[in-house]
Amino acid sequence: MTGPTSVMAVAAAVLLLTAAPVLAGKDVEDPRVVSDRDMLALITAQTDHQIIPGYRAFAGASATLADAVGQACADGTLSAAELTPLRSAHTAAFAAWQRVQHLRLGPVMEQDRFHRIEYWPDPKGLGGRHLKALLTEAEPPALKEVEPGRGFRSGSIAVQGFPALERLLWDETEEGTPQRRCAVVTAIANTLKTMAAETAEGWTRPDGFRQQLLASETGTPAFRAPVEALKALHGSLSTGLQVMADLKLSGPLGSGADKARAEKGEAWRADLTLIALRANAEAARTAYYGTGAGELSLRALVRRHPDGEDVDASVSHGLTEAVRLLDTLKGGWRETLENPDGYRTLQLVRGNLQTALASVQTDVNGILGLGIGFNALDGD
Repeated sequence: MTGPTSVMAVAAAVLLLTAAPVLAGKDVEDPRVVSDRDMLALITAQTDHQIIPGYRAFAGASATLADAVGQACADGTLSAAELTPLRSAHTAAFAAWQRVQHLRLGPVMEQDRFHRIEYWPDPKGLGGRHLKALLTEAEPPALKEVEPGRGFRSGSIAVQGFPALERLLWDETEEGTPQRRCAVVTAIANTLKTMAAETAEGWTRPDGFRQQLLASETGTPAFRAPVEALKALHGSLSTGLQVMADLKLSGPLGSGADKARAEKGEAWRADLTLIALRANAEAARTAYYGTGAGELSLRALVRRHPDGEDVDASVSHGLTEAVRLLDTLKGGWRETLENPDGYRTLQLVRGNLQTALASVQTDVNGILGLGIGFNALDGD
């Protein structure tokens, strides 16, 4: 039961969590403790221990999903009994994607792969309208141009990735014959497999994005110095935190519990909203703490600064508490949002993410000497 006292307590907690950055008004760039060598070491660590393994895991899970779809649709139709294994494969691939979703740079941004993988949020409902056309039109052009084993070559980006596949696997009200639905599911799964593989390969080939980041040591057209490469990479952390707080939580939470809308949550049809948030929060924490494999971490660089302990306390607490709070939520997404305790917990998760975001965008940027932070959401 919610009373005035508990509401005030939550409000006070959130206000405390979103307090001003630790180093506001301080000169955090003097002394500069992050050398070009440090920057390159951090870029190498994050690329080799987090980013490339993450994309390889996504590629593997997407290939497994495509194989499962191929087996289920071998006869040209998709039966109700075959949905369970496909849903499991979809969940695994989606969770793997969420662990690298914050990375809006490099190969995933080429050929509009990022939005093709997951066109969300979709405030105008393009996905639903375009999927209906794909399922019901006599000869949809996009399906006529599907490349066997690789997926879509053209057509709306709103139906090429996870949201459209989620509708087909979880929403039994979608239209279309069993044969057409199976054809679309197959095309989407193969598209995801292809894009995931191309993204991973784009990081690891000899002239790939990893090499471009490391070549910043001598200067390249893409990155004139290590600070530019690190700024592009570090911007992913702040962007990911902002997406979680502003899009994935503030939208569904609304202006109050009576205004909450579960349908604004990511992947709500499949009840994967909390799974996505957990994967995002864990990825953000790893981006700051490192993997524990002995590599240089962002946290280690922050703590070298004279004021680094205060900054680290702010970022570490925000990220760790967000992960802890999400782990306490045992029910489904709608149940959590409609439960007063669950709603308050999600508010606190958002508050902790905002705390970490404020320090990452200002204090950590200052310590690293990155200047004004880059926001990949600008212009979206």
